[in-house]
Amino acid sequence: MSGLFASYMRDKFSLSEEELEAVSRRLRPVSLRRGEHLLREGEICTWSAFVTDGAMVYYQLIEGEEHVCDFAFETDWVSQIKSFTQQAPAEMSIKAMEPCELLVLSRDHMTELLREQPRLYEIRAQLAEESFLLMNERNLSQTTLRAEDRYLRLMQTRPEVIRRAPQYYIASYLGILPQSLSRIRKKL
Repeated sequence: MSGLFASYMRDKFSLSEEELEAVSRRLRPVSLRRGEHLLREGEICTWSAFVTDGAMVYYQLIEGEEHVCDFAFETDWVSQIKSFTQQAPAEMSIKAMEPCELLVLSRDHMTELLREQPRLYEIRAQLAEESFLLMNERNLSQTTLRAEDRYLRLMQTRPEVIRRAPQYYIASYLGILPQSLSRIRKKL
C-alpha cells in the first residue's frame, strides 16, 4: 500500500487503522504507461482507482477527436461513475497522460467493504458530492464565462492542469482551439 494513500485516507477521512487495513487489503496496484488506457468508451467500469503518481485525462471521442472532460492527479480517485454504478457502457475514456501508479478497488471489493465497514458509505458520499460540485462548477464556467476568464479560473483553481497538461488538452477542456489558447496566454 502507498504511504500517500494511507496519509490521504487518515487526514481527509480520519480513517481508523482497522478501516484503513480493510481497504488496503483489497487494493491492487496498477502501473500505466503514458497513453495507456485505464478505461475505453463503451467498456463497463468495474473499479475505482486512487492515483498515487502521475496524471490521467478523461475524454470523449467525437468525430475522431479527443474532447477532454477532466483530469486526475495524485490523491484523486478515478472512475466512470455512471458506468460503475449502473454497470452500463462508459460514456468516456480514461487514459494516462503521464506514467501512472494506481491503487485499484474492484466493484466487488467495494461492496464487501461497505458491508463490513458501513462508515465507508459516508466517505463514498463525500467523494461523490465533491465530484458533483466540481462538475457543476465546470459546467457553470463553460456557459457563463468568456474563454479568457475560464482560463484564469482554471489557473486559480487547478494550477496542476496548467503545469502538467499539454496545451491541446487544456484548450479542449476549456472548449477553445489551441490557437485561441496561445493568444490568451500571450495576452496574459
